[in-house]
Amino acid sequence: FRFKLNYDELGDEETAVYIYTSGTTGKPKGVMLTIANFKHQVESIDKLNIVRRGESLLNLLPFHHAYALSATILEPLANGAKMVFVERLTGEEIIAKMQKYKIDIMVAVPRIVTLFHKSIMSKIRGSILTKVIFGISKNIGNLMLGKVLFAKVHKAFGGKLGLIVCGGAKLDVDVARDFWAMGFKISE
Repeated sequence: FRFKLNYDELGDEETAVYIYTSGTTGKPKGVMLTIANFKHQVESIDKLNIVRRGESLLNLLPFHHAYALSATILEPLANGAKMVFVERLTGEEIIAKMQKYKIDIMVAVPRIVTLFHKSIMSKIRGSILTKVIFGISKNIGNLMLGKVLFAKVHKAFGGKLGLIVCGGAKLDVDVARDFWAMGFKISE
C-alpha cells in the first residue's frame, strides 16, 4: 500500500503535531510543527531518493522527535517502504530484527551507531589479519570492496543493510569512515 500525503486538504500553516522537546537549547516545551514543516522534510528526503518502495526500514527512534517522525514514519509511508519496529532498544533485538526482516535502511542517532561501531571494532582489533585487512580497506576507501571483505559483518546485519542514516547529533567522522571501510554507506 502507498500512503499519499494530501497537503491540499489542510493549510500549510496549520499545526500538524505538537512535539515535546527536552530543552537541549533551553527550557523543556511543546513545539508546534506545521503541515509545511513536514511537507518540506518529506519533499527534501524524497529528492535524495533514499527510501524506495518495498525496502525495509528499521525504526529505532522515538516518534516524539521531528527527525524520527519524518525519517522513520512519514517518509516510508509516502514511498511505500516497509517499517520494522523494535520493542526494546537492545543490540540483540536490533540484530534479530535486521536478520529476520532483511533491513535495507537503518535510521539511528550517533549513540546507537557508535555502540555498534565499538562492538565491531573490538572484534576487528582482536585479530591481526582482520585488523590489517581493515586498514587496507580503509586506505582504499572503496565501498564495494569493503562489502566483500566484511561480508561476515553484513551477514550479521541481515545481509541487505545498504544505508545507515544518522542524525539528531553529529556523528564522529572516524566512525563514519570505519563503516564505509566495511562497505556500509552512511549518510548524516
